[in-house]
Amino acid sequence: MTLAFEYLKGSPAEQEAVAINLSPQSLVDQDFMDWLAARLGVLGENSRRLAIEVSEFGAVRNLAATQRCRDLVRSHGGKFGIDHFGMDPKALNLLRELLPDYVKLTGSLIEDIEAVESASEMLQSFVKLAHSLDVLVIAQQVERAEQLAVLASAQVDAGQGYYFGAPE
Repeated sequence: MTLAFEYLKGSPAEQEAVAINLSPQSLVDQDFMDWLAARLGVLGENSRRLAIEVSEFGAVRNLAATQRCRDLVRSHGGKFGIDHFGMDPKALNLLRELLPDYVKLTGSLIEDIEAVESASEMLQSFVKLAHSLDVLVIAQQVERAEQLAVLASAQVDAGQGYYFGAPE
């Protein structure tokens, strides 16, 4: 995290954003959260290029701590997201209770999206719901043009995966 903060502080404002995943343990560690608050304060305007992500698993199990983290990040101008969204039966409650800036759909929901019509219809319904709450939807593990076509027709906002290039 220290390297990410140094990058944000030292790079020009037009550089891309940085997303950092927090573990469920970090969410409930008050010393860590105090450290994070101090670092966000030092970042100043550069904190608007920072996105903090929490896994759906961590958010469901530590809702109050996740809400505090979301509020802290947003109070400094950063974005808050839920990673690996869609596996827990309580996932839709997170949209209502946390109202994240974005969600990253778990790759298992994307895997055969072009081959299963009901999966595509469910995706379209979810995207419509998320967009009605001003929540962006990002698809993970996009590996084929056929998947991308379905995601685009469902108006998914962004994607990540090998289709776009290998991680660096």
